[in-house]
Amino acid sequence: MTRVSRNQSFKKRMLKKCHYMDCQGGSVVGMMGSLSDCATCNGLGLVDADTGEALPERDVIRQLLMRFEEQRLRIHQMKQYQEELQRRLEGYERGR
Repeated sequence: MTRVSRNQSFKKRMLKKCHYMDCQGGSVVGMMGSLSDCATCNGLGLVDADTGEALPERDVIRQLLMRFEEQRLRIHQMKQYQEELQRRLEGYERGR
């Protein structure tokens, strides 16, 4: 049995909000105000942007984790850039 690496077998997909008009983040208000999971998105509030179909919960979690890691990296890069600009500013102010 060969095992495929997670990074190779899983690619980033576009997600979009569930298109069902009564879906509010994965929940649908039923009769008498009861809440139930949306059947269109399996209660997750997100569907595949290309097909409009619900993804398995595990796949949605992976997709969200991928986005989280990308944003975390961007924040780290922005902090480094901010620190570099601060050092430059301090050097400029000392040179006056």
